Formats: sequence, structure tokens, C-alpha cells
Amino acid sequence: STVLAGPTSVSGGVAISGSGTLTVNAKSMGVGGAVALTGSGQLVMTNAADSVDVSGAYSAGGGSTGSNLSAGVLVLRGDLTQVANSSSDFAPTGTHLTRLAGSALQTVTFADPAAASSHFQNVQFADAAGVTLASDVVASGSATITAGTVTGTNHMATIGGGLTDATSSRWHVDTTSFTGAGAIALPD
Repeated sequence: STVLAGPTSVSGGVAISGSGTLTVNAKSMGVGGAVALTGSGQLVMTNAADSVDVSGAYSAGGGSTGSNLSAGVLVLRGDLTQVANSSSDFAPTGTHLTRLAGSALQTVTFADPAAASSHFQNVQFADAAGVTLASDVVASGSATITAGTVTGTNHMATIGGGLTDATSSRWHVDTTSFTGAGAIALPD
């Protein structure tokens, strides 16, 4: 297990495997390559000041996240893939935000998309090249589009909070279901 003691930068990738944990500890971490969680490996982000910026792909195939992703910001600049190791190996809670902010088209794939399984808490789509949903997705909190388009042909997005699209032209998901009391903010 590793606990960050200060701001950290890794030029290559990071693998968190076995029963290992990487606790961000109110610090920032930049990863120049991919992040892969396998076995029961866990990324722990429980403080609002936690910040992890991943340049490569992010593969969530560790154990159930439980409350390990409850705060902070996870910036992904590559694809996000949740594999079927544990049905809830990418299941943020609380105020956690996942920001998709690549410079090339990004793909999001969930093997087990559901509110009680793997999902986003809050998600921001900020990739000018766009994001493709290659599976159904769930955001228990809010979804915001600040750049690019979000497409999901033959897929469903379930949003527990609000959906904000300042242009009203960036959300191209075939089916969207709203399960909470959040607002849908689209311009007239």
C-alpha cells in the first residue's frame, strides 16, 4: 500500500494489483501512461483535495470500490474501461468527479453498468474530440458537457442528478433516463 506524501508525477503507467492500494491523501498525482487496477487493487480518493490526472487509459478491474472513491477529481485523458472482475470495481460515491478531458476521441465501456454496480458519481465530458459510450452508463449524480459531443448509439445513459449541456446540441445518446430530482439544463 502506498500513501502519497506530496504532489507526485509518474512518467509511465501505474499498476495497482493484488490487495494493493494507492491513497492520494489530499495530494495531486499525474500519470504519464495508463492506470490498471487488478485483483483487489484500489485507488483511494476520499478527500476533496485529491486529484489524479491520467494521460493514458484507465482500466478498473480491481475489487469493489466501496467508499474508496468518495471525493476529489479523477481526470482521464484516455479511454475508461470497467472490466467484470467485481461488478462494482468503478463505483464512486459522495462528491467524486470523473472528468473525461482527452484531446482525441475517448471511449467509455462499463461491463456492469448499474446504480448498485459500476457507475460514475458525477461526470464531466470535457473532450473537444468527443466521448463515445460503448456500453450503457450510469451517473448517480450529475452529468455535464463542457466540450465535444457525447454519443451512445444503441446505449442508455441513466442519470440520477441533472444533465447540463450549455449548447443543447452535444448530447447524442439514444436513450437517457432520469431517476433523480436533478434539473435538465439545456438552453432554449
